[in-house]
Amino acid sequence: MRELNDEQRKLPIASIWNHEALVYSLTEEWRPEQDIGSPPEPEGTVASSAEPKSEESASDVSKPRHVRHYLYFTTAKVGKAVAAQLVTRGFEVTSRKSADGKNWLVLVEHFVSDGEQFDSARDSLEHLAQEHSGQYDGYELEVASHPK
Repeated sequence: MRELNDEQRKLPIASIWNHEALVYSLTEEWRPEQDIGSPPEPEGTVASSAEPKSEESASDVSKPRHVRHYLYFTTAKVGKAVAAQLVTRGFEVTSRKSADGKNWLVLVEHFVSDGEQFDSARDSLEHLAQEHSGQYDGYELEVASHPK
């Protein structure tokens, strides 16, 4: 596989982000080259991928990483009920009207230290959203710092 040159690193990455993730990334001055294995700037930059980059050392992957999951529901009543349920499970939860003004956002935050823990939480949240006729709309995973 060839290495990308500097110009290629700045090309857009083909992915879909929800509104909150896009706004957050823009305010944090995210650039495409931060998602292809280059060291993040600033440390703690959020990426849209759950898979660790191949350059990460084993110790980087085992450090707890912050995750945000986005769940949407058609009514505040359902969203608030789901949020209350997630709080009892130990998640940090923010519940509010979504940016589109039509749906209700349940933003779920927690820390994971391995892929299995992440997969379990994601599967559980996807199931919970589906169970309440909502939508699981993805996640943001903190990028671990890379050794230099």
